[in-house]
Amino acid sequence: MTTTVRSPDEFAAAIEQHYIESSDDARQVIVGLQGESRFADIYETYAHLYTREQLDALGAARAAATDEVERDRLNRLWFEAADSVASGEVVREAQDLMNAQLAWRGTFEGEEISINGLGALLASEADYDRRERAYALLCEADDEFAPREVELAARSQELRSEVFGLDGEIAIAEARMGIDLQRFSDQVQEVSARTADAYAAQADTLFPAILGRDERRPSRAHAAFIRSLHHWDHVFTQERLAEVCALTVAELGFPLDQIPTILPDLEDRPEKDPRACVIPVRVPEEVHLIVRPTGGITDYQAFLHEAGHALHFGLTSDQLPFEHRYVSPDNALTEIYSYVVERITHEPLWHERHFGLSRADAERVCAESAFVDASLFRRYGAKLRYELAFWRDPRDPKNPERYSEYLATATRMGYPTSQFASDMDPGLYAADYLRAWRTSAQVIEWLRREHGEDWFLDGKAADFLRDLFVQGSLPSNEEVSVQIGSSADDFDDLAAHLAP
Repeated sequence: MTTTVRSPDEFAAAIEQHYIESSDDARQVIVGLQGESRFADIYETYAHLYTREQLDALGAARAAATDEVERDRLNRLWFEAADSVASGEVVREAQDLMNAQLAWRGTFEGEEISINGLGALLASEADYDRRERAYALLCEADDEFAPREVELAARSQELRSEVFGLDGEIAIAEARMGIDLQRFSDQVQEVSARTADAYAAQADTLFPAILGRDERRPSRAHAAFIRSLHHWDHVFTQERLAEVCALTVAELGFPLDQIPTILPDLEDRPEKDPRACVIPVRVPEEVHLIVRPTGGITDYQAFLHEAGHALHFGLTSDQLPFEHRYVSPDNALTEIYSYVVERITHEPLWHERHFGLSRADAERVCAESAFVDASLFRRYGAKLRYELAFWRDPRDPKNPERYSEYLATATRMGYPTSQFASDMDPGLYAADYLRAWRTSAQVIEWLRREHGEDWFLDGKAADFLRDLFVQGSLPSNEEVSVQIGSSADDFDDLAAHLAP
């Protein structure tokens, strides 16, 4: 059989169509409009693109490139091709697992409920004991699927190592990101140590206050509820969510009603994933901003977090090649923008302006939100530490206990062993979140120095942000840090936010 080897431009045009179809499939599943994913079926339509011969041709073109930007473009194409070549043997297994998880149903207090339904319930349920029971059911689902997840992870790593010519997921991720992950993890652990006393003091006060009982080390059953700060629900109502968030983004300098390519979805469908996200189906022409409201300030934070992603993708220059519009070596760049926009909710002036809070109450909400950020930072720092151990041997029987120990120690919350395989994102995404936390803190402090407390009003930051958005995925996270006179080794701004 003759294998067609395409030029880099022809290959990019072909896989862009694959991206569009698979992204829309993911969107339909995530928003609860489609009960099963078809990503394996879609892959098979395009499988003829992903051959060793095509990969070799892209590698040769990359090696021959003399222009730095062109070499970067070809490197991204090569990595995307390698990802797809490696996934070919397990794509059907991965789809079957995802669809089994989507189809899973448990019985909670006499009613059938899905995994996504349990996730939404845990964020909104006011009763402590009901959250415990719901979480126990979710852990049963995790226990059921864990063996399949581990075997899929182990098999995928073996295939990917062979295709990439690198020793496992850690080496592949380092080649993509251009960083030493162990060194970065050590830096994150140092920040966690620097802020540990402040976090412990806040936890001893806020856990009991939020939960309404003398519980200083609650289980993870209550994590989403704690993050929602539901004692402020009378202020942060669902009814005002769309209005306030749209006005906030407009004040930043980007009125969403004048950016028709950004399409918000705020519907609360039963099977909609409770985790907010953005799906860029076509960049920049069709960008879906997806939030499932569960009540509380986290709805506002989730909307604005995803608005940062949506602005990035929706304002990317349409003159850029596919590789610099859509394909990124990692997610650490776009997460900068999401955190910068979300952090507006940490500004006392925002609470005074939109909700009429006193300065004292506004500062109290901001302090509690900073504690939530500290909890999440510590969680992801522990996740990265754990995942670095997991990928050294996915089948290591010590992984469940290691997961529980690392996460519990970092967050002062009880973590079950059952989620050791489900509580991971692809590509060591935990490192991307952590890199973005660091750089977004630097960006926000730079904006405050340039524009003052009201940096997010009157379009003061718009030119700076637009100049970043229009570049698409071309710069790295660390290059943004350098642009504002900082460095990838400077965690001081982040530490000051986590332990004010």
